[in-house]
Parts: sequence; structure tokens; C-alpha cells
Amino acid sequence: MPPEKMRASGQLRRRGAFRDVLQIHIDFESYNDNNVFGAMVDQLDFNFNKDILEASQPITYPDEGPTLADEEEDDDL
Repeated sequence: MPPEKMRASGQLRRRGAFRDVLQIHIDFESYNDNNVFGAMVDQLDFNFNKDILEASQPITYPDEGPTLADEEEDDDL
């Protein structure tokens, strides 16, 4: 797929994701305005950067744990 088509596809999917986020925002506002409990629910954080970083982490781990040398390298950072 040419890059411009990939970008257009990504933009289309981003718009769809935005519509979902917008609906969640509207739902929370409506709940806060109309619930019979008098409760206020805080809006959600829609910054997914931490979620993406976490999802990008390895899902398998080596059989051996870190060695003392590994820990010393980490201390140097």
C-alpha cells in the first residue's frame, strides 16, 4: 500500500476512535447531570501514551533472572 493510502487509512481509524472517545465523554457528562444518586464521576484520561508503552513491552521473559552484572549496568544509567 502506498504511504498516502496508509496515512488516509490511519486518519480514518483515528476519526473513528475520536468518535468513540467523544461518546464516552458525553456519557459521563450526562451521568453527572442526570444520575439519581447525586454523584459526580470524574472524566477519564484519554491520553493512551502510557497504555501504548505498556502494551509494547515484551510478553515473554527469559528463564533466567537478571544477573548482578545486569543490575550494575542499570545503576550506571
